[in-house]
Amino acid sequence: MAQQTAELNAAVTQYIRDTFDDGLTRATPLWNHLSSKEGKKKQVGGIYLQFPIKLIKNATSGFISGTNAVVSADPSIQLQYGILNWKYHNFNTNFTLQDYNVAMGSSEAALDFFKGKSDGAIADAMREFAAASWGSSATNPLAFEGLTDICAASGVSYAGLTDTDYADATAYLPYISTDAIVNYSAINKMIDGVRVRMQQASTMNKKVIGLMGQPIYSKYKSAVQNQQIFMNESDVVKTGFTGFQVGDVTFYMDADALGTGTVGSTDNWCVIIPTDVMKLYYNFGFESKSPFDTDVQIPLQPIKSVQKYFSGNIVCTNRRLIAVNKSFTA
Repeated sequence: MAQQTAELNAAVTQYIRDTFDDGLTRATPLWNHLSSKEGKKKQVGGIYLQFPIKLIKNATSGFISGTNAVVSADPSIQLQYGILNWKYHNFNTNFTLQDYNVAMGSSEAALDFFKGKSDGAIADAMREFAAASWGSSATNPLAFEGLTDICAASGVSYAGLTDTDYADATAYLPYISTDAIVNYSAINKMIDGVRVRMQQASTMNKKVIGLMGQPIYSKYKSAVQNQQIFMNESDVVKTGFTGFQVGDVTFYMDADALGTGTVGSTDNWCVIIPTDVMKLYYNFGFESKSPFDTDVQIPLQPIKSVQKYFSGNIVCTNRRLIAVNKSFTA
């Protein structure tokens, strides 16, 4: 019996460790990108997460005479630095004496019992990460600076920098659309706005995705259902998420996209993002085990806890290349 219990402990602990990181990639389209190989970036330690952002024009650049020009060798500061705090997350799955007592039948039944309990806890953690990627540290200081912060209005800082601090007032703002009617024209205008800014930033060949909540997704799809040239779901089925294409941009339905979905309300978001400007910086988590990951017996209680820890934050390196509409009517 002691050997069976030890084997069960080992099997359950290993299952959680193997499944948790993989499970985190299956949440929502945005979190799927952030936790993918292309969307996450290992950052080792430091007091803050610091990343360069170009906000100032090079003052020592310009056309000159070919015979008698006087050129400047003065330093020209072009980069500012965004600074974000590290954010921390704890995941744990607890098993009681009663759980072990119930599960001490056949090993297969026991593993199914613990697997079911573990999968439920992992699903809860996935929802926390996915929802936080759309959220704001203003409402939860311990959580990510998510899309709510990244797409904030003029005068609201992101990563310690505010657009109104610079001569070009739009240099640090997303492309903000105020159309209320969800149709092809409004969506295409947002795409064109992003593409123009990408040309100006010399990042034209980067992958771009669109994200909508269910109310906007359904309403837009219904609006263009008789114009099938805009629809191409076959290319997105393999991702595991529902989607369609407008031009060369794939739009996904994201369960955590902001909005109430109330008919007539104008608070339902659509966001268009070049994927390389949104990264998940992390130190501990995924394949990088933290020094506190453990399988522990809770003192003075008949409870075992499998614990994992994460440290990191979502970083947007160029919010100017994101397009957002917060005014669509569901």
